[in-house]
Amino acid sequence: MNPKLLAALLCLFLACTPPCHAGLWSWLRGKKPDEKIKEQSSEIFNKNKQSLFNSFHPVGTALEVKVHEVQIAWKNDIPSKDLKNMLGFGIVFTIYWRGPITTDGYTKVYAVYDAQVQRYVGSRVLATNGITNQQATEYAIDFFNGYLNGN
Repeated sequence: MNPKLLAALLCLFLACTPPCHAGLWSWLRGKKPDEKIKEQSSEIFNKNKQSLFNSFHPVGTALEVKVHEVQIAWKNDIPSKDLKNMLGFGIVFTIYWRGPITTDGYTKVYAVYDAQVQRYVGSRVLATNGITNQQATEYAIDFFNGYLNGN
């Protein structure tokens, strides 16, 4: 996952918390914090779906991102309506995509955001029916090592 892209997206999200940019947040009023994060993340991820897809796969076209779940970690383990009391969150989402071989691709991801450093600090592909960037790199290294060794 491209941590700089995800950090920039979430910084935009956190920078727009009330009272600044109240118009952007007016449609989220009355919702629980996890619902707010889920809706805002879904909007941001879908606006940047191709860049997000490219963080995980070498080739293909992103079609849609669906956010499934958000789990918030709170300061002192005390839930709050104020996102300033959030330590971070885990988010599960699926990128739906089309590639040259796989036409009905999906990649389900779990990512962790640390609010104190305002960055995504880790991610893990939970499931995919495609080749990831990591796998493509490993295949290329294996191929060239075999080629150099005469295999």
